[in-house]
Amino acid sequence: MKRFVPPILALLLVFSAILVYADDNNAVERPWSDDLPLPKWETPAEKQVPPEAADDVTPPPTEPVRAVAEFEWQEGVQLAYPFGWDDMFVEMVRECQEVGVVYMVVENTASMSNCSNLLSYNGVPLDNIEYVFHPMNSMWSRDYGPHFVWGETSDEIAMVDWQYYDSRPNDDEIPDYMADMMHMNFYETPIYHEGGNYMSDGHGTAMCSDVLYSNNQSWSYQQCEQELMDYFGVNDVHVYERITWDATGHIDLWAKIVNDTTILVARMQPDDPNYNLVEQHAAAMGQVQTVYGTPFNIQRVQMPPAYTFWIWHYYKSFMNSLIFNGKVLVPIFTTEPALTTQALAAYQAAMPDYEVVGIYSDAICSAGGAIHCTTIGFADHIEDYYHDASISATPVAPPIQIPASGGSFNFDALVTNNEADSIHTEVWSEITLPSGSTIGPMLNRHVMLPAGGSASRTLMQAVPANAPAGAYTYTMYTGERLPRVENDEASFTFEKLGVAGDVSESMTGWYVEEITSSSETLVSSRPDDYVMIDAYPNPFNPTTQISFSLPDNGLVELAVYDVSGAKVMDLVSGYRAAGEYQVTMSAKMLSSGIYFAYLNYQGNTSIQKLILMK
Repeated sequence: MKRFVPPILALLLVFSAILVYADDNNAVERPWSDDLPLPKWETPAEKQVPPEAADDVTPPPTEPVRAVAEFEWQEGVQLAYPFGWDDMFVEMVRECQEVGVVYMVVENTASMSNCSNLLSYNGVPLDNIEYVFHPMNSMWSRDYGPHFVWGETSDEIAMVDWQYYDSRPNDDEIPDYMADMMHMNFYETPIYHEGGNYMSDGHGTAMCSDVLYSNNQSWSYQQCEQELMDYFGVNDVHVYERITWDATGHIDLWAKIVNDTTILVARMQPDDPNYNLVEQHAAAMGQVQTVYGTPFNIQRVQMPPAYTFWIWHYYKSFMNSLIFNGKVLVPIFTTEPALTTQALAAYQAAMPDYEVVGIYSDAICSAGGAIHCTTIGFADHIEDYYHDASISATPVAPPIQIPASGGSFNFDALVTNNEADSIHTEVWSEITLPSGSTIGPMLNRHVMLPAGGSASRTLMQAVPANAPAGAYTYTMYTGERLPRVENDEASFTFEKLGVAGDVSESMTGWYVEEITSSSETLVSSRPDDYVMIDAYPNPFNPTTQISFSLPDNGLVELAVYDVSGAKVMDLVSGYRAAGEYQVTMSAKMLSSGIYFAYLNYQGNTSIQKLILMK
């Protein structure tokens, strides 16, 4: 199927720049305005940052591994926000969330809120978006994001990470954080390389440009290639001379492996200085043997002429596409209508079983990339989420009847690991409304349970006054919310007797609060199982001390909201070391009423109800 996403208006970037060309084997130097999102390449100012004194390099896998190819089925895809080119971003997320999880890296809850508002305003559902909180420098997820290998002995998936620009340390740490979040083995190679300069057929063949060598000039060519072999399970590494007029030199500007027998290669304009070089590369790729013992099938896609931005050249490339779960998202250009039609037809011919989607990407190209450069897939490992775990949810005082003015009820929740080994599992709750629609999650926790271990909580669920009247079902799950894996569920019913005010099915006013931790044999490495938040005095007037404890260093946000869900105060925002903290909240400018302190730590939220009495 071939279709177009509605056109977007190209954004005009205006800034001063000076271009200094080096010889064809060296990257061009392109100064960049501080007012713009960082480009894909490392700017001259960034190159002045000294190398890190040490990095978390690990030994390579000890078992034989196989690199996961982009065209294999993926659990999800990583993007980062702020993105910088909102129209393009919205359409990318719209397409991706239809067929997988979108792991959205954001720095804080403000960015999360802005991202959600942008997507919702443009009609993009949020159900398949999982926000990941981590500091970031840029949105070029392909270059710094994780890659994946399968262990041929263990049959387990693991993450592999390159060294990224020393000037962007926050980006460089994201794969390590992701591996910890997903409880995966993690390997970090000592070589500097970007993901946009790497492609694999999933059977031991890898291709890249000689940026692999120029990034690691103290290493021999053989040593660089051996690192790919050791960490990615590669047997054959094919390295091609980088093209000029491209600040990154990455292979994903002019070539793409679309399956284990076919490679799409750009055809440059005849008067382009890279024409002969790319023709040579296409011929060489056509000599590489597939896993089936036949040469790769080379199909061509016509490249637009090079563009000039200020005084340098850049390319608008159809090759910078993303393959994701039956779709291929292709960058297309308002300035190239005829070539756009040809490019989409070429993709459809090469990938007849895929839905080919064109997304207008004019504005981003002068920054060095497009769709492929800003996304990276997460290999499917759904088997890791299946466990023999059970859950129960029992009302404290049934039957539950909530008055029209709203109220709350308490219930006991118990999750148990029935396996002989420890497990990581997610626990969450959802509510089915009288209309049959579902809202949630109300509660969302990641826990680690030892063999035979369990954890119990007494929880309070608040019900707002404007919730519809009728019968509700409250359901607790254990498994994984995204992608959806339900290992067990438990439910009970409650009733709301009427409505006060305008009826609303939104989540505003619904919240869960932990009452007690009644019994526990829980041993956990997850921060949300240890984060504590409290306030004293409470009720208070006009100040109270909010205390919280952190088991590890991490990004913390502490904010206060009123009962309508509006933020009224920011108290903490930034990194904090492990330890106990106290923050004074002054409510002199607030009116009497109920408020909620939300502590967000490593993407998990704890809530403390506050009562202000003046």
